[in-house]
Amino acid sequence: MKSLALLRLLAAGVLVAAGALPAAAPVDARGEEPPLLAQAAPPAKTAGPPTVGERPATPTAEEIALRDQRVLLKRGAATIDFGMAYGYSEQTLFPAVRVEQRAVVATAALRYGLLNDVQLTVRVPRVWRRTSTFTAASISGTNSNSPTVTNESFTSDTSVSLLGVALHEAAGRPNVILSLDGVVSTGPGDRGVGGGVVLSKSYDPAVIFAGFSYLYGLDIDSADSQRVLAQHNFGLNLGYTYALNDSLALSTLFVGTYRNVHSPDGVSIPPPSERYQLQVGMTWMVARSLFAEPSVAMRLGGATPDLAFSLNLAYSF
Repeated sequence: MKSLALLRLLAAGVLVAAGALPAAAPVDARGEEPPLLAQAAPPAKTAGPPTVGERPATPTAEEIALRDQRVLLKRGAATIDFGMAYGYSEQTLFPAVRVEQRAVVATAALRYGLLNDVQLTVRVPRVWRRTSTFTAASISGTNSNSPTVTNESFTSDTSVSLLGVALHEAAGRPNVILSLDGVVSTGPGDRGVGGGVVLSKSYDPAVIFAGFSYLYGLDIDSADSQRVLAQHNFGLNLGYTYALNDSLALSTLFVGTYRNVHSPDGVSIPPPSERYQLQVGMTWMVARSLFAEPSVAMRLGGATPDLAFSLNLAYSF
């Protein structure tokens, strides 16, 4: 198990994955000295034990699991993320009406270190959504059990975040990361601006963290099902990651959101203003610069336990 000292030595960024630490030099058997020269040469020094506190040759699981919550990229380093998520939700509006929704979301993200401790993150999601409405014959007036199906496909609006380390972790104090967040109307039309703060603290071999964010909707439309922003949007997350070794970490995350939503037409029932989720996942270092992050998220406190499975791949260069 890694010690706390090793975790803190790498807290400034994904060193190896970003190319900040060189790999070991390859061994070339043909480069040996001729026998006569080798006899005249002084004997080679015997390698001593590694220096206490020496940086390990591989990044820690903490660095990739908390990329936006503790560890930012170094200046000039970049990471490309590609994620796929499948979600299923079900809602019974009346005893005779049931709505099922299936959604596939593909997300591309770019993280770039503008300066040490200052990172830019850009995300663009693509959404495919299928909604099936089942209505009893007593209401629909037909004898068919076939649902009414609606298919949607669209590119969602782009989110942009500028993150900076305000305070590094030390004895008795956590890391503090501040963010300036925005939504750019590159898709259905949502626009917003806001900010957030994340606190994290290492307790070998675990790291706990908590974050709070607020986003103000500059351009919103509750009547459009493709637009998700309300005028006031609050977010809260609490969680931890537990490093099993240098290649594998487990994580649990609680996410809560609040939006001051209103009825689209002023007559119908508005959607829920509060939503809570519990997410369990894993971070796996597949190769030196490639990480896989599968996770499962379940809705808490709603009428039905909505489910979402996602797989994110992150490549650093």
